[in-house]
Amino acid sequence: MRFLGLLGLILFYSTTIGQNFYNITSIQNISINFGYTNWDYRLDTAKAGSEGYIIAQSCTINGLVFDSVGVKYKGNSSYRATNVKNPLHIELNYVKTWQNYQGITDIKLGNGFFDPSFLREALSYELLGNYMRTPRCNYARVYLNGTWMGLYSNAEHIGDPMLAKNFSSTHGTLVKCNPTNVSSNSGPDLRYLGTNSSSYTPFYEIKRGTGFPELIALCDTLNNRYADIERILDLDASIWMLAFNNLFVNLDSYSGSFRQNYYLYRSESNRFTPIVWDLNMSFAGFTQANNTPSGRVDTNTAKTFPFNSNSTSALHPLISKMFTNATYRRMFQAHLRTMAEEQFMTGNVGRRGVAIQAIIDSSVQADPNKFYTYANFRTNLNSSIPGGGGGGPGGGGTSGITSLVAGRMAYLNTQSWYTGQKPAITVAASNPAPAFLSQLTITASIPNISSNNFVFLGYRDHQVKAFTKLTMYDDGQHNDGAAGDKVFGATITVSSAKMEYYVYAEDLTSDIGAFSPARAEYEFYSINATLPTVTAGNVTLNEFLSWNTTGITDFDGQLEDWIELKNNTSSPISMEGLFLSDTLGNRQKWSFPKQTVIPANGRLLVWCDEDSEQGGLHANFKLDAAGERILLVNANNTTLDSTVFGQMFANLSTARCADGTGPFLSARTPTPMALNSCPSAQQDLTSQISIYPNPGNEVFSVVSDQPISSISIYQLTGQMIRKISAGNVQRMDVSMENLPSGLYLIEVNGKIHKWMKQ
Repeated sequence: MRFLGLLGLILFYSTTIGQNFYNITSIQNISINFGYTNWDYRLDTAKAGSEGYIIAQSCTINGLVFDSVGVKYKGNSSYRATNVKNPLHIELNYVKTWQNYQGITDIKLGNGFFDPSFLREALSYELLGNYMRTPRCNYARVYLNGTWMGLYSNAEHIGDPMLAKNFSSTHGTLVKCNPTNVSSNSGPDLRYLGTNSSSYTPFYEIKRGTGFPELIALCDTLNNRYADIERILDLDASIWMLAFNNLFVNLDSYSGSFRQNYYLYRSESNRFTPIVWDLNMSFAGFTQANNTPSGRVDTNTAKTFPFNSNSTSALHPLISKMFTNATYRRMFQAHLRTMAEEQFMTGNVGRRGVAIQAIIDSSVQADPNKFYTYANFRTNLNSSIPGGGGGGPGGGGTSGITSLVAGRMAYLNTQSWYTGQKPAITVAASNPAPAFLSQLTITASIPNISSNNFVFLGYRDHQVKAFTKLTMYDDGQHNDGAAGDKVFGATITVSSAKMEYYVYAEDLTSDIGAFSPARAEYEFYSINATLPTVTAGNVTLNEFLSWNTTGITDFDGQLEDWIELKNNTSSPISMEGLFLSDTLGNRQKWSFPKQTVIPANGRLLVWCDEDSEQGGLHANFKLDAAGERILLVNANNTTLDSTVFGQMFANLSTARCADGTGPFLSARTPTPMALNSCPSAQQDLTSQISIYPNPGNEVFSVVSDQPISSISIYQLTGQMIRKISAGNVQRMDVSMENLPSGLYLIEVNGKIHKWMKQ
């Protein structure tokens, strides 16, 4: 349902002012005016209590002023009541719920504690972002009550904008995996603690969604039914996270003593995906390690941190269970090798460190409250900083970033799985433009693999789905050429306008695995299908609702307008190249996503909510309950179907009768994704019905030239007041006694009539 006015203008203005809030090349300017002088005392008090917000008078971001915002201190080890410069969490919509900056409501600012280089957080997020869904990060100059506090890191909040961009949804279950009290013996380690949610609450915080039952199911599956783990967990993203933690010696993480600082998000694939958080102490900035003789690493031992750390730890089931499966272990080693080859061996870590250092150099030098000297900042990119309270819990020095990288490379070069020859995979498709619903063969030529091998194809027909894994064969029977020629084949059905796929191969003799492309599953190959022409009548507008207050919700739990389309053919239809619109002057207003398919004789629901950021089937327009038009057009701007409707009422839809092909009937009980509820075959849709007197008082009469089976009376909101069985008579008097004056909807034989009580 469309709403316009001042609120819409405010939303538009606040989301379009400025650009690239997380662009690494630009430093943001954030100024908070509390309106009182004891703000530090109030923030410390709130932090010591329930970690609630205090209200600041205003917050100015790059010149744009926001009124009455929430501010609090955040962090664990990086927060100290004695610090002048503490990490901050700003909530722009704390009081005024519509306030946002480029769609961002929550701003997380780090104070550079435990990081002489001031590079670790932004650099680590940037590098990890090549391999998995990751928050963005840059820097901000922060002013409090007009006083410059210094330079802060600015890491993207794990909230709606980040989730929408990466997962095309925002209301799946989101779990923050940080304990109430840090301990090396317990934490958010994904161990199974039974079915009582109270056993989990000290270690996990449900940020949104249904929560603990789903988390408990994940822990139960991980620990007790590991063979089913890929049904409930994005295992590939988990392996990327663990490989990153190990290679970059990021120990303030799941891979360290406290198994913390990550989120889990359950997306539309019905699987949890990990999201890494809090990287200010990566590159061995955090030195406590539970599986070393001294219980920590230092600037030397961090370089040889073992790749199989915690592989037998009962406190780290995500790691130890992975190492019990030889294929998963080889995948972990392959991902770790890819990151090392692309970021460490090429010198990219150092190059990016130098580039970021140049961006923030003058701001760090002028920072009056930095925890390390400017000389430390200049030095720590390459050289370790001894002592001085660095290195996280336990004290000690802080590793130089590039010196750690060099040490990690020297260590990896002692490992046979790293130095050995990995499978060299060349992938090809049998047809560069296969027909929709045709068979497509994917081949993988691996000339250096031994006869003792395992190769599979991962493929999917939609970006929100999990990849299906299909074994590839070199037996001469799978369109793979001759048996034993080291060309492997597998055939799939082109079930979407765009297919996505990758290949994984492992040589069991050398115990080495490899992906193609190397960054799979985060990156993949794709192929576009040749689509048949969709003609008028193949797909029709079948039902729509423009005022939804009590009906179905989208995946994010929101009540939205919707349109149902019907495939009237016996074959699946791809919707690529088709458009929906509510405007004659812009007939191609919203395009169907490339991988959208309606099954044979099936239905498709599009949410009309002006929320395209959610991805998927969310159109960029709403339906006007006062009446408008809907258009379904093709790439040539030819109309395939259309309708014009008048005023609609809450929770009542307009639908075709007969389903998919008949004329539209309004004010009906909605039947989304189901057969339209239409009058029976014995009833004549052209029957003549009279209701009189209209307007009337306490009683009205219904007369029809066809038998009346029942009469239903609705309020304008769509709520049914009563339903009367008529017994198939052709005339009936209906009492409206004790009902207030006003307009009512009277349904007779599937038709809606308006009746006014005076």
